[in-house]
Amino acid sequence: SIERGIPKGMEGPEKVINYILGQAIINKVNRIHFEPSDKGVVIRFRANNVLSRKIEVPVKLHHEIISRLKKLSQIPEKDQQREGFVVGHFRVTVSSRQINIQSIFFPTVNGEMVILKLSDFSSIFEQLGKSGKASIEELVAAVKTTHGVLYVSGPRESGRTTTQYCIMSSYDAETRKLITVEDPVVATLPQVTQIQVGSGGINSSLAGLKLALLLDADVVYLDHLGTKELAEEVAFAGLGGKTVLTSYLAHDASSSIVKLLATGADPVIIASSLCGFVCQRLVRLLCPKCRIESEIPAAMTELIPEGSRGKKLFAAKGCDVCNNTGYIGRSLITEYLPASPTLRQMIINRQNYQDFNSFARKQGIVSLEEKALAMVLNGETSADEFMRLF
Repeated sequence: SIERGIPKGMEGPEKVINYILGQAIINKVNRIHFEPSDKGVVIRFRANNVLSRKIEVPVKLHHEIISRLKKLSQIPEKDQQREGFVVGHFRVTVSSRQINIQSIFFPTVNGEMVILKLSDFSSIFEQLGKSGKASIEELVAAVKTTHGVLYVSGPRESGRTTTQYCIMSSYDAETRKLITVEDPVVATLPQVTQIQVGSGGINSSLAGLKLALLLDADVVYLDHLGTKELAEEVAFAGLGGKTVLTSYLAHDASSSIVKLLATGADPVIIASSLCGFVCQRLVRLLCPKCRIESEIPAAMTELIPEGSRGKKLFAAKGCDVCNNTGYIGRSLITEYLPASPTLRQMIINRQNYQDFNSFARKQGIVSLEEKALAMVLNGETSADEFMRLF
């Protein structure tokens, strides 16, 4: 629904920001878009991957809102007027919960656009669904017993940062030195040393990692892994007894191994320091109050086992409970390939994608696609959501 303007008595930027954030948190929104045009500024909310138009504000007030948001985001004065995008973050407390907000400011032809990304990491573990909680617990147990390097992959918006924050938060910060190297820092974590690339003289992820090790880290989270030198530095840290969580883009666990080997890093070092490979997706869950029956799409017919083709499928509709999105919450699904002597030797031999994928299936590891398809057949999510992700 569209709300023309803002409620009376909320003309000042601080009151407007508080109102917008309050509405977003109540409606479980994870993105807020401030979009300027030649006629004014539209503020839209994204919940369950659906954008809805909520509020319109005049351009003059928008300028004041941006100025206030930059101060809240602790963006230095020298960066506030520079060309290109700038990123900051701040926290708000609502009912004893801390909501982390990453703010992105970007100039457009009609003025400065702002996107706020909201993350409630204090209760994120509870929001991952039953399978998501089990997956995180499995990964936590793996890194605490195997140590070494855990490679977390997936496409963008697959929750990789959330997974690694959850693992970091499982450690006792009183007895472990926990350090993150991020570009940029997504959210502030209590009792964790967070190094932001691009500030404090740290101009690269490699320099940040070396600083983290110099600072006597026990557990390191590095949010981007790309170059051969960085991949080998991560692996050597794992060989030295450190636990390292790192992330990059990949389709599934097998392709993440192939992509890592493609950096040219020494496969012996990678194999020797390995904890495991995990790839993941966040799957939207259908609202149980308004879901409707649907037919099997022609594009999915061959994927569904013959014995399940008579099952009822469900699609999203939308109601007041789900804010007319048709979905309510998301569930984390993962494909985890743990270190083993066989896998280590396959990595040393630089085997191909088909070899790694066949090995995973023989180990009884269920693929992401199979897990998502099972959710469709169980009525937990829709065929549309399956096809959006795979």
